[in-house]
Amino acid sequence: MDPLQKSRIGRTEVSVTTLGLGCSGLARSDSTEQARMTYKTAIQQGINYVDTAPLYGRGKSEERLGAAISKYGRKNIIISTKVGRILRKKDDTKNEIEALYDYGGKAIRNSLESSLDRLGVESVDILYIHDADNHYEQAINEAYPALAELRDDGVIKAIGAGMNQWEMELRFAQEGDFDCFLLAGRYTLLEQGALSDFLPYCAKNDISVVIGGPYNSGVLANPSKGRYNYSKSPSEVISKTLKIKDVCDKYEVPLRAAALQFVTAHPAVASVIPGTKSPEHQLNNHLMMNHLIPNELWGELKEKNLIHEDAPTPN
Repeated sequence: MDPLQKSRIGRTEVSVTTLGLGCSGLARSDSTEQARMTYKTAIQQGINYVDTAPLYGRGKSEERLGAAISKYGRKNIIISTKVGRILRKKDDTKNEIEALYDYGGKAIRNSLESSLDRLGVESVDILYIHDADNHYEQAINEAYPALAELRDDGVIKAIGAGMNQWEMELRFAQEGDFDCFLLAGRYTLLEQGALSDFLPYCAKNDISVVIGGPYNSGVLANPSKGRYNYSKSPSEVISKTLKIKDVCDKYEVPLRAAALQFVTAHPAVASVIPGTKSPEHQLNNHLMMNHLIPNELWGELKEKNLIHEDAPTPN
């Protein structure tokens, strides 16, 4: 599978590579230099899409991405970031940063300006409403109009929402004019619940989906040590993952390759953005996207009810 194939975001003029760089990992990089080299590796590969957020590392991801852009440039790079999680210094002597929820119109604009400062850029291309699970009314009634106005004014090119659930993203899609959604961890080799309603709706209405968390927080990269949904992997998740791995091993396909390539087969999906913290991880992601996977592997996974029978699979 070609990791550099480009897909258009919704009906916009923005196009992104199938493999993107999820910059949540940059906040966990060992150093700013390692983060810079991760970005450099991605752009040298031809990756053109990077995603970040104020929440990642309480601003560290955006700052480190900004440092990388400052050193290696941004030519033809599509950047997305998020709004709704506002960073503020705690009122204590430790000078710690806390992330508050605020989906008001003024907070949206202030958050964007702060992100631009940390990134050291004049604009970003895509803006997502972030983690509005318990704040839907304010998000749709205040944040969405603010984002739509920014898009109408040409400040940003595309708007969406980024969440760890598809049900509320479907509500956003049905009630607003969104270009794309970032769905983290809910359409993967392990779980395909989004196939029922969300992904078909997006495909039908020319709304693009970006897949985050393709390894389900790590269990699909390392079943014995990886976490699931940001927590310790339940035994049933590990059991299913190992069954999937057994099939992959039979065809000499790395589990990571199957996990990355599987999600990109759905026609609504424009890009997959694994969180990457080092050049070595980025090199591996690129390698896994290029790994040849026989059709028989997907067929056997369906025969054993390890993936949904209606799930599109790579050709």
